[in-house]
Amino acid sequence: MPGILFVLNPSENLLQGALMQLQDIGYHVKQISLRVKDCFVANYAYESYPFHVYRKGDQIILMEGMVYSKEVLQAEHLFDQFFSTDGFRHERIAQWVEKADGEFLFLLFDLKLQQALFVNDRFGRLPLYVIQKGRRVVVSREIRFARMIMESADTDSLASAQTLLFGFALGDRTLWKNVKRFSPFAQFQIDLINGRCKQWDYFKWPQQQAATLTSNETDCLLDLFRKATSNRIQKLSNPAISLSGGLDSRLIAAVVAESEPSVPFFTYDDASGSAKSDIKAVEEILFRLEIKKRHQFIKLPEAGEKQMRELMRIKQGLNGPDMAFLIRFLKFFRNDNFTMITGDGGDKVLADLRPLVKISSQRQMLHYLLRKHVQIQPRTAAMLCGISPSELLSSIRMVLESYEANSFEEQHAQFMIRERAMKWLFEGEDRNRYFCWSTTPFYHPGFFDLAMGLPMREKASGKVFLSMFQLLKGKLEDVNNPNWNTPLSSQKDIEKVYAKQKLYYMLPDFMISNLRKVNSTVMGIDDFIFGFQLRKALSEELEKMNLHKTMSMKLSSETWFRVLGLVDVM
Repeated sequence: MPGILFVLNPSENLLQGALMQLQDIGYHVKQISLRVKDCFVANYAYESYPFHVYRKGDQIILMEGMVYSKEVLQAEHLFDQFFSTDGFRHERIAQWVEKADGEFLFLLFDLKLQQALFVNDRFGRLPLYVIQKGRRVVVSREIRFARMIMESADTDSLASAQTLLFGFALGDRTLWKNVKRFSPFAQFQIDLINGRCKQWDYFKWPQQQAATLTSNETDCLLDLFRKATSNRIQKLSNPAISLSGGLDSRLIAAVVAESEPSVPFFTYDDASGSAKSDIKAVEEILFRLEIKKRHQFIKLPEAGEKQMRELMRIKQGLNGPDMAFLIRFLKFFRNDNFTMITGDGGDKVLADLRPLVKISSQRQMLHYLLRKHVQIQPRTAAMLCGISPSELLSSIRMVLESYEANSFEEQHAQFMIRERAMKWLFEGEDRNRYFCWSTTPFYHPGFFDLAMGLPMREKASGKVFLSMFQLLKGKLEDVNNPNWNTPLSSQKDIEKVYAKQKLYYMLPDFMISNLRKVNSTVMGIDDFIFGFQLRKALSEELEKMNLHKTMSMKLSSETWFRVLGLVDVM
């Protein structure tokens, strides 16, 4: 992905080899001049990607990304906030980050003290990867660069098995043993002389602030959401809305339609027809908001091997190749010089994140997550990756217990934000940024805190969305929600949808197994859309774990894509 590249004590051959891998059209490696021995720092990005360098004597600030507050971001203010005569102001930096609305990464240098400090935003919106080996330290936004800069990038079997299960690795794991994922709301200090590192973690789970959802909370939520959306439109160059039929996306549309008359809307129409129900909802949204003239449907042909390989090259398995169909939509934004505003995050921040059934033990929580998110048996995933089932299940349990949650309900909510959102959804948004800058208003800190501070029961059946739509024009709560196949205003019908889902999770395992066999769309490798390419790749990787054994299995299309993603990056 575009952004900062940092290497302390690099091997010159490996550095040049890694840079040779970065040959993306329109991208440039711009090295930053420093008075530091054996330290390579650069920005690898396209011309319009947000990146700034500020210098003041022996102090340097590299800033990647965007901060959307209305106040102009003054370099002098940043130096006062971030530096003292004794080094970095860690607590003051944390206080500033906690309130800052944006997707950003700072790299600070104190050349007098020979120290560097990485600082990311509160949610870690820009994925960052870290390698420490002896005195060599690599911190990179670009995962290809991180992989290639080391002598060896051995596959992490546990992370691979977790990816087969969930679509992403948990905790700080990536698909490679030596490459770790940088934490959200963290500071990572590097001694430029000896390579010693120290990390501060500031991310805290928000506590419940309100006992119930009142009109006052709804008004505050809507005001904050309007502010977050407006600030993005004012700061971005040529902003446009990626509009789907979902609740999060239509909430942005309603806010933009009332105050931003020049912002366009775009919706993709894919060849597989998966967006058919979304398109019907979008047409109704456009009519009710009277914005048809500002909207365009973008027809997407079926993704082929070219698009699949492009996505695999870009994301190295951290975003599934099944999302390759979106590449043409993203290229439309890039070619017309749009920046993208999406509804990403609304399905987490404003949703009821409690499990659908009562959980009273860690074992029950693990069982629930596997039933909810997994399409392949843990023992099968473990076997394919050359580990034991107990090792795989233990790794998941350890991540869940690391949250130190106050209840199993909170633990589940943290899993949905810390893992599914920050590991899976954020990587998808970062895929977008390879082509154009992408943002969402749902992670505005004030909005996030207020929304997450509400009791989860108040969010059940989309009640918070409903209360907000009722204050906006268009009566969009009456438009069918594709995810439920019923409008948000039909609360009783939504409750029935969740009641059916709850019943499913209460069934014994043998009944679930039988239901899956009846409703399953599993297929052999030769029926998979990229089966020929995958069979060839598996034949060439017989010594890499046991993934070649899938050639005799029947798996879901989604699981085949995950296998393809793993094989391609080995």
